[in-house]
Amino acid sequence: MLILTLGTQASASTWIFNAVRAIFSVNEIHAASAMSEEGCQFLGMMPSGFDHFILKSHRMDSNLINLARISSSKVIVTSRDPRDVLVSQKERFDSEYRDQIGSLSRSLVSIASIPTSLDTMHLQYEDRFFERSDTIRRLASFLSLPVTDEQCESIFAALSPEAVRAQISTWVSEAAPRDTEEWDMATHWHPGHLGDGRSGKWVGALPDVARKAAEGALAPFHAPKDFRSEETFWSPYLFNGPETDRGGAVTLSVNGEASLLVHGPYLCLPVGRWMMRPVLKAPSDGRLIAIKMDAYTYADDRGVMEMKTLVLPITAKKAPSLEIDVVDHLHPLEFRLYSVNDGRKGTFEFGGVRLKYLGESSNLGLHPAMSRVA
Repeated sequence: MLILTLGTQASASTWIFNAVRAIFSVNEIHAASAMSEEGCQFLGMMPSGFDHFILKSHRMDSNLINLARISSSKVIVTSRDPRDVLVSQKERFDSEYRDQIGSLSRSLVSIASIPTSLDTMHLQYEDRFFERSDTIRRLASFLSLPVTDEQCESIFAALSPEAVRAQISTWVSEAAPRDTEEWDMATHWHPGHLGDGRSGKWVGALPDVARKAAEGALAPFHAPKDFRSEETFWSPYLFNGPETDRGGAVTLSVNGEASLLVHGPYLCLPVGRWMMRPVLKAPSDGRLIAIKMDAYTYADDRGVMEMKTLVLPITAKKAPSLEIDVVDHLHPLEFRLYSVNDGRKGTFEFGGVRLKYLGESSNLGLHPAMSRVA
């Protein structure tokens, strides 16, 4: 049996990973455990002689998802309000908000990409599942493994914040002179792992610009919302360009020569057809400005997905858009705006990119080396 513990950062996913390991241990079941986010890597590390494997991930590539599907794996998903995750990661590791939005994009899109046919258990951080011993029994039931009341309480006590801090402290002292910024290979606990556990901590702590960017880019993929019906918005804050760190619309200047004006945000989307609509506003002086836009993917042999040249201003009825077909949910996507070499000068505003899910990908057929049996 393959058990996948998949969670966003700071969602108590390591707590779940160790709870599952403990449930197997008290049942004296021969199992291996590790962290991997790629199917090929996982198969390469899979030891012989083990019938059960407990895998910890913050994201899963398509190979790992396919492996989980055909092996009828069990998946345990943990998630947390993305805004609280950003604050927690900043407090514990001084992580940059834009970098963390990128990491959360990969995690949330992976969760959204889990096939509905997989046996999946969802746990929400805000429900405080890690503070209740009955969570151990729920996990055991989901895994079809027996546990006694005494075993539940023992496992729960071993995973209390005090017990985990003591365990981390012991590991750090025994790890010297090794780099203690690493993690324990068995439990995956590491120094600074435990935060204060508060929910709603983003209020008053998360800068407004980062909050709005996270809500637009991540909220549609955070249950119970559904990205298929929710609009996704990539704020200028997530892009590379002049003054994009302010978050609001930015003024871009063209000087009549070809150049890259703005690019980003290198976030991920679930597999499918998507519409990209840049928010553009031309100056009121009536000048015509020609620009080029394209969408680029880092998926193998794909590159530019669609490209268009347009002249501003544009009427609302002719709002510019690109239609893209995402074939891999973990390949970061790039939207780019360019000036063109036509001698015309001027300015216009870029207010981000709106995205809408259109439907299933048109590139989901069989691999050329495969054939259909029935």
